[in-house]
Amino acid sequence: MWKAIVAILAVFAATNVWAESYRKTYTKGSWTLYSVDRMEMRVPSGRYEQIENVCLAAFTSASASLKLAIASDATVRRHGSLRDFIWVQVTSEKWNFLKRTASAGLSVEISSYTERRAQYDGLAISFGVPDFKKNFGVFLMFAGVRNTIDVLDNRGRVIAKFPANGFAEVRDKLFSCAGV
Repeated sequence: MWKAIVAILAVFAATNVWAESYRKTYTKGSWTLYSVDRMEMRVPSGRYEQIENVCLAAFTSASASLKLAIASDATVRRHGSLRDFIWVQVTSEKWNFLKRTASAGLSVEISSYTERRAQYDGLAISFGVPDFKKNFGVFLMFAGVRNTIDVLDNRGRVIAKFPANGFAEVRDKLFSCAGV
C-alpha cells in the first residue's frame, strides 16, 4: 500500500516539475526538444545531482516515455565532467524490470547500445553514457532512420517500442543546444 502511495506521489511531483521547468523549443514528428532550467540527473560520478540548463529530447505518451538529456554548453563550461555525457531515462507502465541494476539496451535494427549497469527505481530505467561511447554514438546516428526505437531488457527481449519519426531532427537540435 505504501509503495503505491509513494509511487503516485513521485509521479505527481514529476508532473508538477515537468509543467513548471520544461520549455518546449522544437517539435518534429513524435519527438520534442525541451530546455530545462534544472533537472536531477545521475552524473558521471554515479551520484544524482541537480543540473542547471539541460537540453532534453523526449517522446512522451500517457503510458511511456524515452528521454535523452545533455547539459547545455554554458553548464558544461562550469562543470567539465558533463562534457559529452548523455543521460537516458525510459519509463513504461507495461513492464516490471525486476532488478535494481541490470543490463538494458536501446536498438534500431541496424545498431544497438547496451548499458550493463542501468538503474531501475520501480518507475524508470536510467543510465548515463559518458564520452558519447562509440557504440552509443553509432546507435544515435541510426536512431532516426528506422520506424521505432526499441528498449531491451537484460535477456534481449523488447520491452517497449517508441516511434522514431522526427528523432533525427530533434537529436541534431539536442546536440546543437548542448554545443556538441
